[in-house]
Amino acid sequence: MAIVAHYIDSNGDRQAKLIALRSLDGEHTGENMAALLLKVFREYKIGGRIGFFVLDNASSNDVCVDLVLQKLYPEMNAKQRRRRRLRCLGHVINLAAQAFLFGKTSQETLEELDVAYRRHDFEAIAKVWRKQGILGRLHNIVRYIRMTPQRRAEWRKTVIGTKKWSRFDGLEVSSSCLRKATDTGQ
Repeated sequence: MAIVAHYIDSNGDRQAKLIALRSLDGEHTGENMAALLLKVFREYKIGGRIGFFVLDNASSNDVCVDLVLQKLYPEMNAKQRRRRRLRCLGHVINLAAQAFLFGKTSQETLEELDVAYRRHDFEAIAKVWRKQGILGRLHNIVRYIRMTPQRRAEWRKTVIGTKKWSRFDGLEVSSSCLRKATDTGQ
């Protein structure tokens, strides 16, 4: 678990420092993460100087922040504790981009991809991406090019070696062409 402190130093300058990078024993539950955070805060003697938390949207993070704030500030009510839990903008943007790119079924698509990647089932990966229309086609073309060092080198030669981008007008690679090239090792 990475713990980054954001603070204003004695010169009035904004700082962001990685203060801990710790392995979390057990599952990533709110309780386990809270215990680890509190331990780090004790080591740095900063328990009374904690203001806000910026984390992704995992519900275990909600539990973690609530438990830490209960321990550090027992007089703080639930509403005050919730206000100190901020959402990571990068994570929010990532979720919005996924929804934009994959539509209403973004979560199902990502789960399908996750299962296929874990199984190293490249045909299933290509199939999931094919369902995504032009985005999926672009993904599969890039994946095809990156599949071997020879293809990457050829692509670099082609792109770097020409100023005439019209060479790529109408570029179309069908899924059967991708399968055939994959089967023959080209």
